[in-house]
Amino acid sequence: VGKEGKVSYWDFIYADTFEGLVTRAYLTSFLLTYGYADVEIDPLKEEILLLPRSKPEVSHKQEQRSSVPIPIDYVRWKMLKEQR
Repeated sequence: VGKEGKVSYWDFIYADTFEGLVTRAYLTSFLLTYGYADVEIDPLKEEILLLPRSKPEVSHKQEQRSSVPIPIDYVRWKMLKEQR
């Protein structure tokens, strides 16, 4: 986590294999669902950040949660791998 308490989604899920990246993205979705982290999306900067929590946020209310699909493809993984 950086100085602002945030980490890039792509840095967090990166793996040396495409299958590893997909697995880490899948597992990250559970961290978000169960309240261990929040996601912050800045569409202008095309940036996705994760904000970890020290304790999971559990909602006892019947509030409606939203889901954010994040497309993952082989081309993006290759680009991430080349940047490392």
